[in-house]
Amino acid sequence: MRLITEYRPIFLTWLVWVFLMLILVPYLGARFTLVAPDRTLAWTAAATMPESQTRHTYLTGAFLNGHVAWDSEYYLSIAVAGYDDPAMRAIPPDFNWKNQVIRTLAEKPSWTSMNYAFFPGYPMLIRIFMTPFLLLGMEELAAATSAGVLVSLGGTLAAMLALYRLGRDMLDRDAGIRASFYLLIAPASMFMAMVYTEGLFLALSFSALMFARERRFVPAGILAFLATFTKAGGVLLLLPLFLYWYGSDGRRAIFQMGKGRHLRDFAFMLAPALAYGIFTLTMSSQFHFIESNYFNRNLLNIQGTLAAWKEAVGLMATNPQSLAYYTVELACLTAGIASLVWMFRHDKVLTLYSAAILLFSLTSGAAQGMHRYVLALPSFFLAPAALGQHKSFDRAWIMLNLPFMIILLTTFVFNQWAG
Repeated sequence: MRLITEYRPIFLTWLVWVFLMLILVPYLGARFTLVAPDRTLAWTAAATMPESQTRHTYLTGAFLNGHVAWDSEYYLSIAVAGYDDPAMRAIPPDFNWKNQVIRTLAEKPSWTSMNYAFFPGYPMLIRIFMTPFLLLGMEELAAATSAGVLVSLGGTLAAMLALYRLGRDMLDRDAGIRASFYLLIAPASMFMAMVYTEGLFLALSFSALMFARERRFVPAGILAFLATFTKAGGVLLLLPLFLYWYGSDGRRAIFQMGKGRHLRDFAFMLAPALAYGIFTLTMSSQFHFIESNYFNRNLLNIQGTLAAWKEAVGLMATNPQSLAYYTVELACLTAGIASLVWMFRHDKVLTLYSAAILLFSLTSGAAQGMHRYVLALPSFFLAPAALGQHKSFDRAWIMLNLPFMIILLTTFVFNQWAG
């Protein structure tokens, strides 16, 4: 009963948010239309022409169509037909952007499917949760889309609960409630209602951090293992798990006889490394080939990142759409960096993890999606939650975030670039 009372505000807030997301998406689609194409980035115009969607089979389903766009097709494809889906696009071994040759895997079975750029955790859950919808007689794509949205929404609730407990333990109960609410209104929070990995990854990573901070390394390790199978950044959970373990009694007792619990904690602390090792042995070569050659992303790609941001500055100087888009990205990035300063005073381990996530995202070789990547920083919500004890800040933070979340939601619904 105490737990029900404690978590009731979070659950009710989540219910209202889910209702709004499920209502707003079809409402926006019915109320007006955005003019295509979207010229936000150098490449988006060609990808957002009125006929562009017809080339993407998994984005054309009528059911819950407003909840799918861009990367959604890869998750749905993997869930429905596996990584080597014959209908998915594939590229040859000598692919480059100066000489683009793209075919379906059915046409070129020896080429590499673009699905390999995405981790298996989220599609696997979609596959599991779509089964009841199939038994009810739903068409396969509709069932997969329904399952994807369900997993994302459920993940959002779990992320809220973990963020609440982090805020409660670091500050107080009210701060925890504010942090969980701020998660729902961040500009990129609308991705947590879509067929995207954000909801699931935040649920797994925040929960792993929560348990690790409580020195409960078995559930922390299991969740970190699953998070690593969901997004590449999940492997960075090894850093906070190790540091929390090192700061516990485990490091002093691990080599003493009869300390099986500490050995067990040590083993589970290494779970993210195990998950990434399994991934490396099974599909790492295909993943890196697609990421590097098609998506132009690499680990710590400093040169590519600088070139991408140089191009972004040029776009902002000449294109009002680009300036509007990057204003949100840069504002979120600035807030994320500033939140690290606050977090350092309260939890140095979470600070290091948040900084690692930020560095990992910022140096991948692309100048886009920063407002989405900062969602993975616990500090991005805990810092304003601390300041939110002042009612004026709390109201200002809500007013600053909510309009941009609705704008990004609208662009996503109309298949234009939202990040």
